[in-house]
Amino acid sequence: MRKSIKYLLTFVITVIICVFSFILITLIPKDLIKDNMLSSADEMYNLPAFRYFNSYQNGSTLIHNYPDPITFNLTYSLNPRKPVSSMFLTKYYSTNKYIESVNLREKAIHDYDANKEYYRYWHGNIVMVKLLLLIFDYKEILIFLAVVLTVLAVLITYQLFKRDKFLGIIFFISNILVQVYVTFCCLEYIYMFLLSYILALISFKFINAKEENIYCLFIVGGVLANFFDFLTTETLVLMLPFLIIYYFRYKDKKVDKSTFIFFIKSALAFLLSYSLMWILKWLILAIFFKQSPASFLNDHLVERGINENTFKLGFFDSIIINLRQLIPFCFFADIVVIIVSIIYILFLIYNFIRRKFGLYEFILVCISLVPIVRFLVMFMHSYDHYFFTYRALLPSIMIFFIILKIWICNFKKNK
Repeated sequence: MRKSIKYLLTFVITVIICVFSFILITLIPKDLIKDNMLSSADEMYNLPAFRYFNSYQNGSTLIHNYPDPITFNLTYSLNPRKPVSSMFLTKYYSTNKYIESVNLREKAIHDYDANKEYYRYWHGNIVMVKLLLLIFDYKEILIFLAVVLTVLAVLITYQLFKRDKFLGIIFFISNILVQVYVTFCCLEYIYMFLLSYILALISFKFINAKEENIYCLFIVGGVLANFFDFLTTETLVLMLPFLIIYYFRYKDKKVDKSTFIFFIKSALAFLLSYSLMWILKWLILAIFFKQSPASFLNDHLVERGINENTFKLGFFDSIIINLRQLIPFCFFADIVVIIVSIIYILFLIYNFIRRKFGLYEFILVCISLVPIVRFLVMFMHSYDHYFFTYRALLPSIMIFFIILKIWICNFKKNK
């Protein structure tokens, strides 16, 4: 009972902090961000809806410029005189005549009234965006957050390297293989990396903590992931910190069934808090603002989950298209991804059947499958937005190298 109250309080306090931070941000007068908003609108006006990070034009380096103008439009449409309703309803100015970057420019210049709702998400990223707009414009915000993310990545690499040189190296390599530097060019891509890296750094303090405190960490992570994110790489917020905790917590210890339960409970703490945060937004809209959840949920869920288009594609296509974005797979055809995946699966099955791998390795594999499950459940979203969802595989890549190292060490021992 005491633990349940602790978990509930952790959830409630985190939600309250998120909501009040949003309300406070809404109270900031528009005039204070007007100049940077105009500059940002001009910068995004000159960007195409889709572009590539570098010369080899494939999906792995695609930059999706559609959501950022909407975020800035939402930010500038907040009404300081109605902070609560403005925050929950999150309206913005939009027309069917123009793309969103043009709509943003019109909004920035003329400050037209908001006429379109986008309330199915929390849009907590506005808190960060509006604060930064007090100082920077769009391009400067991207540069600033790129520097912050780089510093966080360096700090994580250092902390890992200090404890285990191999893990520090593979974290660095995995960042390259998911081309994390592309996130520097789009705010939509960077939020979950920032959050997951911050929680990863905090997780070093939780390696030897009580399990109930670790569950609280993932409750906070679930709430914040839903608050700040659209739908991008939210599983990173669970996987990266948990991998760090699990790897060092049980590195030299024998694992048993309780360890597997620890993983399941950590995943549930994240999933439930993430889901409840979303449900809370919908309940507030339904109860206080008379918005029917069915009006925005039915199409939203069908469009992004499993629908008739799923069956026109292959059942595993959402997985294959995401795997194919990883270096070096992005330079090859689908068949290469399929062959390598089959070999890896057979390799795992063989080693588990021969008992060369045990429960420790099994839990590692389960952790690595979290984004794969996400690709299947959110099939159409993962398929249509593969150009950013694939980066959720970063911890899975790390686990691949860890498994390989364990196998090589076992092979040398038995030689």
